[in-house]
Amino acid sequence: MTKKRTSLSLDPEVADYLSQEHVNASGLVNSLVKKHMNGGASEDMIRQFRIKQVQSELESIESQAQQKREELEKLQEIDEERQEEQQQKIKDAEEALSRIPNLTVDNPAVETWAEKCDMEPSELLDEVNL
Repeated sequence: MTKKRTSLSLDPEVADYLSQEHVNASGLVNSLVKKHMNGGASEDMIRQFRIKQVQSELESIESQAQQKREELEKLQEIDEERQEEQQQKIKDAEEALSRIPNLTVDNPAVETWAEKCDMEPSELLDEVNL
């Protein structure tokens, strides 16, 4: 059966509800109009319809929440890896710089290691235990 497009004038709160991403506006309107055509929907039928609709909305929200949990977990893993890499770079810098006497912020070795660690030379010297 071919569907036919139409336009409707709706109360603002109804239009807002139907414009939500999780609401199948066409399906909802079709179902309610068909029930109305068959003599109207009883209060029980309307409540059952709404129960199914809320269950569907809840499933959609739960799915979105699961996706966000997975995204958060991945970001946290990336952050942890980045911190571990940074700590290793600082440890490598500390080892390399431990052989150099009288370290200052303008020492070329300190500047080189600070750049590798994506830090200012003064920050690097504060981080290394020399």
